[in-house]
Amino acid sequence: MADEQNPDQRPELWQIPKMEVALETEETNALNMKTDWFKQIEEPVEEEQVPAPPTLEEIEAIRTDAFDEGFKEGQAAGFAKGEEEGRLEGLGKGHEEGLMQGLQQGLELGAEQIATQSGQWQVLTEQLHFPKLQLDKQIELELVQLAMALAQQIVKVEVQTNPQVILAALKQAIDALPFAAQKTTLLLHPDDLVLVKAVFGDEECDKRGWSLQAEPSFNRGDCQVKTDISSVDYPLEMRVNQVLKQFLAHNSEQLNDRPVEPEQQVAATPDVSGDAQPSDAETPTEPQSEAVSAEPQPAISPESSSVTQPPPEPS
Repeated sequence: MADEQNPDQRPELWQIPKMEVALETEETNALNMKTDWFKQIEEPVEEEQVPAPPTLEEIEAIRTDAFDEGFKEGQAAGFAKGEEEGRLEGLGKGHEEGLMQGLQQGLELGAEQIATQSGQWQVLTEQLHFPKLQLDKQIELELVQLAMALAQQIVKVEVQTNPQVILAALKQAIDALPFAAQKTTLLLHPDDLVLVKAVFGDEECDKRGWSLQAEPSFNRGDCQVKTDISSVDYPLEMRVNQVLKQFLAHNSEQLNDRPVEPEQQVAATPDVSGDAQPSDAETPTEPQSEAVSAEPQPAISPESSSVTQPPPEPS
């Protein structure tokens, strides 16, 4: 091979190396046996010993050991399997029972909590609603008081403008006497006295046996009838209170079964002295409403003893 550094040098031929292997041969005879085969020492062959058959005791012992070993193994395997199956079955059954018991307890506890909270909400709702009910009742009472005060003021005007009011009251007071009297004294407000004289006249009053007298302390619409043995007081305020009392008693259900005493309500309105006096609750010439159970009667006071009867209602 040429030298790469010297390209002018001629290459040399490569010679194949000689390789010789020494074969070891072993001399054998015609039977392909070593020539010294007879020199080898023959090893004695041990005869296989046949075991003696087991005795009856050994067979019984083997059978007993095998039975015990199998019993123990079966028992251990049965215990392990039974324990595993029992554990799984107990776990499943316990889980189901625990779930049902927990659900039942949860429902009972939830029901108790719901009932408690519902009761609390009910109380709160009633507490919120109660002031409104009280306010409604108070408003109803205030409206009743206002209505009665307005009725009183209207009747005051009616007494001054409608002569039938005092005339009807006078007739009812005279009719309330226990028996007809020959001599009767009529005490009236001075303005009412003028009205009565203008309607009946002196001749008719003498014919009826009336003696008209002015009483400045009376209010417009008041009248008092006296005889020798009895006296009938028929003030206008008493008639108004009686009418209102009967009206409120009849409508007590609409006022939450709390009838208002008209005396207490009328007392809230101040009395006006002079010509404008407490007046009748309705026009005496008109019939009473069917709601009124009975007409009030004038108070009759015998001269010998003071006797008060329920006041009448003008009819």
